Formats: sequence, structure tokens, C-alpha cells
Amino acid sequence: MRSASSPHVVRATRIGRAASVRRAGVSLLLVERRLRVGLARYAAKLTMVPLEIDVTVSATDAVATLTPLLAKAGCPEGAAREAWIADMARLARAMGALQDDGDRVRLRVERVTDDSCRLFHVDYVRLRLITTYAGSGTQWVENSDVVREMLGKPGASPDAVNARVVRHHAAVRQVPAGVIVVMKGEKYPGNKGNGLVHRSAPIEGSGETRVRFVVDTACC
Repeated sequence: MRSASSPHVVRATRIGRAASVRRAGVSLLLVERRLRVGLARYAAKLTMVPLEIDVTVSATDAVATLTPLLAKAGCPEGAAREAWIADMARLARAMGALQDDGDRVRLRVERVTDDSCRLFHVDYVRLRLITTYAGSGTQWVENSDVVREMLGKPGASPDAVNARVVRHHAAVRQVPAGVIVVMKGEKYPGNKGNGLVHRSAPIEGSGETRVRFVVDTACC
């Protein structure tokens, strides 16, 4: 595991290191990986599938829960779909293991074509995992580059609001498809005022479609 230059960010190469996000002062774990070619190709096909799955289950039941839901949504069957489900289930189990009061997690599998999450913000959850299988990944900002007191303040436009929160656009970081983001929200014990500032990459009007997987600890 490698620490980034900022003390609130930790980098790793496998999700088995997820517990490091629980350390005091840490608000982001980046698990750096590249999707296998077969999974990346399958994810590209999923951009045409109307994915909108939102369920809360025991992390150990992720495969049994997701398999029929994804089949019903029209995801092409075969070994690639099984590999995709296995990958999501592994991430769900890692998030379930971070909890002290059970392993229930909220799972969302989404096809995204708009900018519904355009503003930089913090999440009012305990822990959230995001990974993008197709399309642009999550954008985030170091604590030192954020004017935190401007979060949630109104403005003339989304761009104007964002410019108050992040004054230098060059400070915005973006993860590639496949990289796993595990972040603390404002509800994580002892983390109030330190939730990771982030947003979805703006894609509206670009023709880009994202396939995103989100896992929240259910105690959020």
C-alpha cells in the first residue's frame, strides 16, 4: 500500500486493503486497477442496457441477488456477465466487512447519461464505494484545494458554484474506469467536516454513457 502526498488519501492495488480507509484522518482510498480486456469489452455493451438497480442486501447474497436482476434488465448472458457479477460481489463483501454491525450493503448498478451529480459535494453517508466499468470515473479534490465553507451555497450556475468550492480547475483529479474509490462521508464517526469532496464527471451532451457500481454501507 502507498500513501499519496495528502494524509487523507491512501492508495492501494487491491480491495483487500479497504480497511485502511477507517484510519483517523483518511477520507479516501483509491484502489488502482485496470479492467481485464474481456470485462471492459462487456461493459461497453452495457452502455446500451437500461440499468437502474437499487437493492439493500447482505453482502454475502450479492451474487444471488444481482444475477436475476441483471438478467431481467437485459444484460447479455455468458461468462463475461458472470465475471462482472463476481467482481461486484467481491467489492460488496469488502464493504460489508468494514462494518461492525452486520454486513448489509446498498448496491446500485446504474447507466448514467446525464449530469445529475454535477456539483462538487460531500456525501452524507458513512462509507461509499464507487467504480465505473464504462465511461469517465469519479472526480475528486484534495482537502487542501477545497473551500469547504462554500459547499452547498447557491450560485448563478453550477459552474459558478463549483468555482467557489474549487478555485483552481487544475486541482480536480479524475479516476479512470476500473479504479475503485472508497470514501468516507460526513456520517462516518469522527469524520464530520472531512467528507471527501467529489462529483460525477460531467458528460451531458457529449454522447458518453457511464456504467457505474455504487456500494454504501447500509448503516449510512
